[in-house]
Amino acid sequence: MPIVIDTKLSTIGDWIRVNQYQWFLYSDRTKNEVAEQVSASIATGDNVLVAVIAPEFAQGKAPQWIWEWLNEKMSKQVIGT
Repeated sequence: MPIVIDTKLSTIGDWIRVNQYQWFLYSDRTKNEVAEQVSASIATGDNVLVAVIAPEFAQGKAPQWIWEWLNEKMSKQVIGT
C-alpha cells in the first residue's frame, strides 16, 4: 500500500514519508480534497486521516531531515508562498 499512497501524493503536492504508514504532505488542496483523492486509491477497509499542521503547534522529537522539511514548508505557509 505505501507505494500506492506515494504515487497518489505525487499528484497532489510535495510530500515525505516518515515511516511505512505516515506521510507529511504540503499542498494547496483542502484536507477534504486530499482525503477523498487518497481514499479513492486505497483498498476498502483501509483508513485515511488528514490533518493540518500549524507552525505554532508543531513540537516533538523527529529526525533532523523531517524538521528541516517541515520548517521549510511551514515557513512557506506563514508567508503565503
